[in-house]
Formats: sequence, structure tokens, C-alpha cells
Amino acid sequence: MKQLLLVWKIIILFQCKPSICMSDVSLISSLKFGEYKLIFKQIFKCNSSQVYKIQFNHYIIPTANSTKLKGNITMLIPYDDTMSIEINMAMRDSFGNWKDNTIIQKSPNACSKIKLGFGNSWNKYLNSFGINNTACPISPGIYTGDGVDTSMFKNTNFPQTYFYGTHKIRLSHSRKNEILGCNVYVLEIRRP
Repeated sequence: MKQLLLVWKIIILFQCKPSICMSDVSLISSLKFGEYKLIFKQIFKCNSSQVYKIQFNHYIIPTANSTKLKGNITMLIPYDDTMSIEINMAMRDSFGNWKDNTIIQKSPNACSKIKLGFGNSWNKYLNSFGINNTACPISPGIYTGDGVDTSMFKNTNFPQTYFYGTHKIRLSHSRKNEILGCNVYVLEIRRP
């Protein structure tokens, strides 16, 4: 029952229809979940030969006690609510294979939805990459800063409990069927 409540929280946060948001409830409902520690394993562009108009050029730097996301955010166009955001999650099964499309979400108003998801951490995240005006839309530019500690993700509006395991998240931005940006994040979600 708790797992289904968590799935509904994700659906409500991104305001999408259940038939679009999830495709494999049987896999999700059988998994262990709870409070977690988030470990970034990999970050890469969906298509390395594509020059996207929205680029989150992040890379992972492990430190003694934490992990930082560094790099830059490059906006060739304004980051605004005229674009949609799509999240497609895959989960690694007990045999090491990826179970694709375990959660699929597509939401309009990308900037406002991400800002809502980040909650009080929105300003910290953007400021850490040199973006001082944190209101939507975000102006075009190349933004570089000191990066952000990944522990920041515990202070967001994203679910504070989640399914344990290794997850691959494909995060893309689009407008009128044009892919404006796309990254893949491989995360391990462990017990704290």
C-alpha cells in the first residue's frame, strides 16, 4: 500500500495521468523502499553527437564525505514553460538487466515543474552554477559555478522515500516534438 501511495505522490507532483506516468506497477509494487541515500553513478547526454539547446553539462566529483555535481548549464534558448519535461525511468533487476519504462512521466511547463520539484533547494542549485535570477524563465547563457553537493537533493519536494536499487533516469526537454535537451542519470538508491 505504501508503494502505491508513493507512486501517486509522484503522479500528483508532476500532474500527469497514471496511464502515462507508469507502465510497470507489478515491478514497482514488489520492491523494497524507504528513506534513502542517493548515490550518483553516471551522467551523460542521451545522444553525444547532438548539440542540444538546453544542456545540463554535469559531471560527478567524489569528495571525502560527499559527492558534487560540477560542470555548467548552457541555455541557447530561454528555459521556460513553453517546453515540456519527460522522465523515463528504468530499474536494474536482480539479474543486472535494465527493466525499461518502469515510470514514464511527461509534464508541460518544464521550468515551473522543476522549480516546484526542487522546492527550497531551487535557488541553491541554480546559484551554485552561477544563475542568480532564479525566476522562470531562465535567460539564455552559459552558467558555470562551484557545483552543488548532491546531498541537496534530500531537501527538495521529491519523495523522501523511494524504491531501493539502481535506476536509470532519462530526463528530456521538448517543445512541439523537438528534443531541446536530454541527459541520462544513473543513480543508486540505498538504505541510509
